[in-house]
Amino acid sequence: TKSGRIGIRAKVVVDCSGDADVAYYAGAECIDKKRESDYAVANTFGMGNVDLPRARKYLEERGFLRRAAYGYKGSKTDDVIRLGFDLTGDEEFANQLKRMGIWGPMTASTRPNQLTYINCTSVRGIDALEPEDMTKAEILLRRQIAEVVEFLQKNIPGFENAYLNWSCPGICIRRTRTVICEYDITNDDVTEGRGFPDEIARYGFHDLAPTYMVKNGGSYGIPYRALLPVRVDNLLVAGRMITSDYKAHMSTRNTVCCMDQGHAAGT
Repeated sequence: TKSGRIGIRAKVVVDCSGDADVAYYAGAECIDKKRESDYAVANTFGMGNVDLPRARKYLEERGFLRRAAYGYKGSKTDDVIRLGFDLTGDEEFANQLKRMGIWGPMTASTRPNQLTYINCTSVRGIDALEPEDMTKAEILLRRQIAEVVEFLQKNIPGFENAYLNWSCPGICIRRTRTVICEYDITNDDVTEGRGFPDEIARYGFHDLAPTYMVKNGGSYGIPYRALLPVRVDNLLVAGRMITSDYKAHMSTRNTVCCMDQGHAAGT
């Protein structure tokens, strides 16, 4: 701390570090996933003063629109709450996106004339446990965001007067270490919507949809054992590091699922 080094004694510790820092240094058995190419690091951001109905119309007319959802946001003219679009059908756009290293994007809006959330940046080959790699990724991702904003302003109707209004304070990391726990949730557990006698929460979204989805639009249970590392007592883990199976991880790592786990572990 600012007043020097201190120690805090606890009967139980909950590791929600995302990287299993406590568990790893306490001697828990971990699998190191940090070098797998499947896991890109990213940074999300938002833009203000976007004419979303106009942008939606353009994307639809050009055949770029892939996902859309609508709802009331307090506006009589703007009811767009989700837009997912793929611009690679245009060769010139595709070349620009490839050069920038971005995909999508997938977006969401909770306020009129605002894209509250934009997810499209990506940097691979980063060891998210190495400070130098993280610094490199931070620079590259900030540069990507600036390029995406300029690209949208110049090329997509409705974005001409839009501006960047926020970005994540730090890099978004999907995976580094996985902790071996008393139960390892499988993708079959997820897709079959299985329950457990010791489940502490239920969750129903899969980030690999529509390839993998929970059966009958249901949910699956997260057993308490999935939060208990083997070999180390008085330690619970919660968050993106509990599942070793990549496909299952693409569900259990999602924000609301991590919130469920953290709430239960803390309780």
